[in-house]
Amino acid sequence: MTEPKITLKKLLGFGYEKENNLFLSSPKKGKLTRAQQRRLNSFVREYNNLRPHEALEMRTPAREHQFSDIPFPEKIKPYVYPAHMKTMNVSKSGAMRWKAYYWVYMSSGLIGKQVAAEEIGNGVWKVFYRNVFLGYFNEKDIRDKQNITRLSTNLV
Repeated sequence: MTEPKITLKKLLGFGYEKENNLFLSSPKKGKLTRAQQRRLNSFVREYNNLRPHEALEMRTPAREHQFSDIPFPEKIKPYVYPAHMKTMNVSKSGAMRWKAYYWVYMSSGLIGKQVAAEEIGNGVWKVFYRNVFLGYFNEKDIRDKQNITRLSTNLV
């Protein structure tokens, strides 16, 4: 005889499942009721403070967790790129506009962010998000509007 499957939905008594994910809010309203929030808070308190975890050698997460002394900033400071770099905004499509007419695709994860490009010679540019190198593009390749230009991690 197999054990009945115990899910978080069954433990809490609310929520709905879709594609193996548990959503705690009502699919129609999008918010938890006060009673649901109290049950969820109670479950989290028990899970973190009372229930030992095998992966933590039968200790509770609350006992193992160490709070950081570093304060979390309310707002992340804007990054200032070096003056020799060309800065551009990433559009809603995930691409940056190059020379007012061409587009170079970055990533949908950078939508609304500012990136910078640094020329390394012969029309080849290195692209950065803050101090993270994203890739290269060759401005000679983007002259053909039929092809989508993407960053490359290889220089050649």
